[in-house]
Amino acid sequence: MKKSEKKIAVYVRTNRECVESINLQINLILAYLEKEEMKGLSGIYADCGFSGIDKNRPEYTRLLNDVKKGLINTIIVCDISRLNRDVIELESDFGEFIVKDLVNIIGIQDEYSSEEKSLCKQISKAINEIYKRDMAARRKATREWKKRNLAKSEV
Repeated sequence: MKKSEKKIAVYVRTNRECVESINLQINLILAYLEKEEMKGLSGIYADCGFSGIDKNRPEYTRLLNDVKKGLINTIIVCDISRLNRDVIELESDFGEFIVKDLVNIIGIQDEYSSEEKSLCKQISKAINEIYKRDMAARRKATREWKKRNLAKSEV
């Protein structure tokens, strides 16, 4: 993909209605674009009040459709979790375009670029995803255990 052909989309998301968080994300990404001298900003897509697990986000859907139409070939997010918390779902939505070099997804804070397709990086991401899910399950189990034991001690 030639630099002059970049059609850049900025995607920001927050799980609650918070204009301040959205504006912070946008400003961080715009500063990154300036620092990296990246031209070709085509649009900013912002979903407020949506979880990263929820695929029924209006701007996420619009972004995916614009990628399918060839209107976007670079997506920049603060970190990949803003785009999607589930790496498998992300691969399901954008994988075909990544493999065909039709889109590059860049996470500026986690230094992710889908153009870097090294096996070590893929394995590392998979391990991190498994770790995150395991930790979430452990936290949930701990909360439930505390709730049960607190209820028993009050009796």
